[in-house]
Amino acid sequence: MTAYGCGWLAPDRHLDAVVPFMNVSNTARYKEYELEVRDSITEESLSELSLALQNTKWDILGLSEVRRIGENIIAYPDFILYHMGQTPGKHGVGFLVKKYLAKHIIGFYGVSERIALLNIKLPEYKDPWTIIQIYSPTEQAETETTSQFYQELNKTLQTYAHKNAIVMGDFNGQIGERQWDEDAIIGPFTYSSKPRSRNGKMLAGFAMENNLTILNTMFKKNKTECGHGCHLMANQNQIDFIMSNKPKCFTNINVINNLNFNTNHVWSELN
Repeated sequence: MTAYGCGWLAPDRHLDAVVPFMNVSNTARYKEYELEVRDSITEESLSELSLALQNTKWDILGLSEVRRIGENIIAYPDFILYHMGQTPGKHGVGFLVKKYLAKHIIGFYGVSERIALLNIKLPEYKDPWTIIQIYSPTEQAETETTSQFYQELNKTLQTYAHKNAIVMGDFNGQIGERQWDEDAIIGPFTYSSKPRSRNGKMLAGFAMENNLTILNTMFKKNKTECGHGCHLMANQNQIDFIMSNKPKCFTNINVINNLNFNTNHVWSELN
């Protein structure tokens, strides 16, 4: 596991945005987004993304399905890019961080091509935040492969995370309806038309074990607001989730449906 300071950066392929979040007792806001790009991240696509974001307030973007080999950090005029990838043309995760936050970055950690971690000291918070970006194996993957992914994710959170933590990305699973003993991790608004899948069961177990609340389920939304953010090209099946052990720091989560960028997954925004 390699750690990097805040001096360099490198482009990714699949984008997951860290959505904006706000301390209830503070007026400061930080916007994080979650996004998946259909093609590998190139200099051209980064320029397109930068243009698409001009009218969107954001601070940190989590990246999934980046599809770029190696681990790197690259500084651009407006942001810092970090990526981690191991398999040519597949997987890969990373972050985009606004340039003004560069001096607050403690480090980037590339755990694997499916797990990346950003430790950052946000100015308005006493304790650092850890943001973990993931790209889970699909439901079609071997059970052992997905189990190993969650073992690695558990170890990452328990070993390297600070007091305040966010885990987000493409979990490739449906959580279905909240169960009777899951009030601490799942809210009443799941917007799912399917029962809990195998990956969804692993996700719920991970959240329970680490005291993480699935923020997508905490706020009531109509179908328009849920949109593709529920990731259902066909029928409202959420597979992209944002979780935190500090749910009271988040007051809302919204979907940005009008982003002019080639992506399979839509961005979510936390206020």
